[in-house]
Amino acid sequence: MSDYFNENLMNEKIKEYLPAGENIIAAVKAIGNSMEVRQLFSYVTSPDGETLIRSEADPDFIYDVQRCKYATHDIYIGISENYIIFNECDLYKHAYFCNQATTKEFEPMEVTEEIKLRDFGHAQLMKNVGEAKIKKGLLGQYKCVLKFTNGSCFNFTIPKKAGVGGAMPKHAEYAEKIVNKLKELG
Repeated sequence: MSDYFNENLMNEKIKEYLPAGENIIAAVKAIGNSMEVRQLFSYVTSPDGETLIRSEADPDFIYDVQRCKYATHDIYIGISENYIIFNECDLYKHAYFCNQATTKEFEPMEVTEEIKLRDFGHAQLMKNVGEAKIKKGLLGQYKCVLKFTNGSCFNFTIPKKAGVGGAMPKHAEYAEKIVNKLKELG
């Protein structure tokens, strides 16, 4: 577990999903309480295990895919100029729900190659935050709930301190930057 409190590892994990042209402004170790990631996909066949496969099927056939976790888990949260990036500290099991979409609530992502179900939704555009609730909790922690216009929802806690022995020396500074940015969105 102590590996989770490693700033270099955290930055590497955040960079895995950092969109091209974006730079990390701040990142912290946090505790995920629940996560619902939602994405519409076009040009896809039925999921094969945990992979979406490209198909030349009718582009109006849209899959609505949700990846959910309703248990406490360790995560890293980062912000760039335009995105909020979430990545788990470890591989966790998720519940997956795949259904044919009845409406296009938002623009679907075109499947151009195989997509692992666990690899989408980690970078969310800040402009797509529909609701942001930030509350100060016990011992200086922040309890955060972000709801996005695509139906994704992240419920997490940013602790006041991360690690012992100075493993994450900028945690408090970066936590403040992230919380202030999230407050602007709410």
